[in-house]
Parts: sequence; C-alpha cells; structure tokens
Amino acid sequence: MKYKDYLNLITIIIMSLNLSNCVSDNEDNSEILETPNKNFMFEVNFIQQQALHNKKGKIIYMFSLSFENQSDSKLIAYNYELKEVIKTKEIGLYNLEGGTRHSTGDFNSKTELYLLSENTIYILSGDTLDEIASINIPDADKIYSVKSKNGLLFISYNNKSFDNKLIVYNRNSLKLIKNDIKATSHQGVIVVYNDKTNTNQIKCVSFPQSSNDWKSIEHTFDLNGNYISYDIGYNAGEGVLLETNDNSNFILKGSFGRVYSKENLMNGETILNNNGGFVDFKISIDGDFIYSIQNDSNINIYNASDFSFKESISINQNARNIFIDGDKLLIINYEYSNPINVYLSSYLN
Repeated sequence: MKYKDYLNLITIIIMSLNLSNCVSDNEDNSEILETPNKNFMFEVNFIQQQALHNKKGKIIYMFSLSFENQSDSKLIAYNYELKEVIKTKEIGLYNLEGGTRHSTGDFNSKTELYLLSENTIYILSGDTLDEIASINIPDADKIYSVKSKNGLLFISYNNKSFDNKLIVYNRNSLKLIKNDIKATSHQGVIVVYNDKTNTNQIKCVSFPQSSNDWKSIEHTFDLNGNYISYDIGYNAGEGVLLETNDNSNFILKGSFGRVYSKENLMNGETILNNNGGFVDFKISIDGDFIYSIQNDSNINIYNASDFSFKESISINQNARNIFIDGDKLLIINYEYSNPINVYLSSYLN
C-alpha cells in the first residue's frame, strides 16, 4: 500500500472515531434531558409545610413565616410553567398556626384561595392574590377548615365554648344556609365530595385533629346546601393528612395512609404502610392510583382498586409536598436550614 493510501485510511479511521464520539455524546445528553430538573423556586427564612395547588393557573402557593415580625409572613405564588414567583402577599392577618388548613376552590370557573384567621375567612383571587370577599363568623374562636363544592362553602370551626361546629354558606351570595351543625369533638378538618350513589347529594365528613375521639361524622346535604342527615364513622387519628375526590370510593387519612370506605366509614382497617411515615399523598383524578411521598426518597404508587403497592420512583430528595398535573408529578423539596432554599421537580407518572 502506498504512503498516500495509508494517509487516507488513517483519515477515515479518525473521522469514524469522531462520529462515534458525537453519537455517544448525543445519547448522554438524551439521558440527561430525561432526568427531572430540580428548579430553584425561592429562598425564605421560615416556611409552613402546607402548600396549595392551582392546576388551571399552573401555580403553587406556599407560606413563608416570620416569628419575629408577623408583617414579614408572606403568601408566595410560584408559576411552574414560567418557573418564577409571580406574586407575593403579606399575610400577617391570616392564621398560620398548626391545625389550620387553608384551601383552594373553584367559583365561576376561576380558582380562589380561602385563608383563615381566628374568626374570618378571606377569599383571594388565585391569579392576583387580591382579596375578593370575606366571611366573618362572630362566635368562632378559630376556623380550622374550609372546602368548596357546587357553589357552597363548608366551614369547620371551634366556637367560643370550644364546641366544634360545621356551617354552610352560599358562595355567590355569601349568605349563611345552615348553622349549628355538631361536627367532631375537636379541631375538625373536613373533606367534601359528591355522593356517587345519589347525584342529588353532597357528603361532608369531619375528622378530629387533636383528640382521642374515635369517631368521624358524615354529614349529608342536598345540592343547595340544605341539611339532610348524619352518620357516625371511625377515626384512628394518626395525623392531619386527608385526601379524597369525587371519583374515588374512599377517604385517605394520616401518616399510615389509612383507608376509610365511603360506603361504610366505620371500615378503616386497611392501611397502605404499616410503618407509617407518609409526608404527603394525592389520589389521581380518575381515582385509580395513589401517589405518596415518605421519608425514603421515593414516590410510591398504589393501586386504588385493592390498595396494593404498584411501584416506586426514586427521587433522592427530601420531598415535602406532592401534586398531580396531567401526566406529571410535581415534588416540592427543601432542607430546614437558614435560609431555606425551596426547589420543584417534576416526574412522569
């Protein structure tokens, strides 16, 4: 072989090696792109673990706390499509103590927030955080829970005699429909859902938060908020986590993931994890799956048909909250440090 032919052969070999390296680099980049991004959200000095989700607006709401200066306590609205904080609001007036469950709801096809103080519910726009309206409950010592359903607001509170009460307001008129309903024994937290067995009824179930009371109370209303009846259910305690939706046949509660059947709330024998440790969980919109985070750096997935374990997704993070948006699982994570850096990651479910 002539010297010139040797040079041509060497050139071909070098070009082939370069092409191989390019293909390898592209494959590596593809794997990196498939790895969930850990996006920095914001930095705060103190934080409340409760977070709220506005799926329509692609917004997550979190609460920054300041024990030294209450005026520094803020509601933070983070848009996870834009990947930026879009609004903040001072919330020194609102109650950020343990046990109080702020919430979101839909009214006139828009998302709004219900922030709770001792005796007032402040209704804020989910987009601008502007105050739209408020409801004052004169005999309330502390309001614990508000849920929105079918144009109605279901409100659980302790009165000044420390009795736990449940009342119902019309969201449009802000008029009281029903009051003086006996709820649970202490600091009642509620779930509200449409009755699958009777489409003309709404169910509201109240669970005690800080009590050894063994019972929950299931209240039945018509679609206009008129009271029909009540029934007694079981309560095992085990923490304030509480989740259901209209399509699920169960209510999920507490750090063990205890399952309460909607057909018989005295049936609370099934638990998802004998070791407990659930930090947060959500039920898929169709009611078919449960997604949980716990102290093991995983997202655990359960079949809601028989509550069997399906699979885990390793996330290697200190997950604090989980939300579902379509085919994505949104995970909020942070370490308790000073300051606290808050991150958001997403995973395909």
